[in-house]
Amino acid sequence: MTMILCRSIAGAMSTMVWAGPRVYYAMAQDGLIPSRFCRTSGARGTPTHATLLQSLWASVLIVSGSFEQLVVYSGTVFTVFSALAVGTVLILRRKEPDLPRPYRTPLYPLVPGFFILMSMVIVWNAASERPFEAGLGLATVLAGTPLYLLWQRFRTTTS
Repeated sequence: MTMILCRSIAGAMSTMVWAGPRVYYAMAQDGLIPSRFCRTSGARGTPTHATLLQSLWASVLIVSGSFEQLVVYSGTVFTVFSALAVGTVLILRRKEPDLPRPYRTPLYPLVPGFFILMSMVIVWNAASERPFEAGLGLATVLAGTPLYLLWQRFRTTTS
């Protein structure tokens, strides 16, 4: 069991090391964060500034609490964002029904609906068992909304 857990953690870490900076890169391209985070270097186009931002955030998280606290906090954040991402499938299918679909979701809308429901159960369980860490994770997610609205207002006044 320990080996399975270690492999799972290593896989998740590898994914976040690769994907995290590219999320910041895309956000910078969309103007949601400063443009310096979409700078790349090297022949492979590695987003170096975004990678440094991801490393800084990871360092802050590492020194902020125990391993268990970090797992509950980050797990809550990842679960909420995963559910939101899957929820966009439902929204886009309704808003843009004529868009070409390169991938068809099997048993749509049951599969995305079930995923969202189970994500809510996971977050509820985390909040019941570890309210501080899960609450901090939810607060982090919710803090994004006013920050996004402020940034949008700032962008429109400077444009």
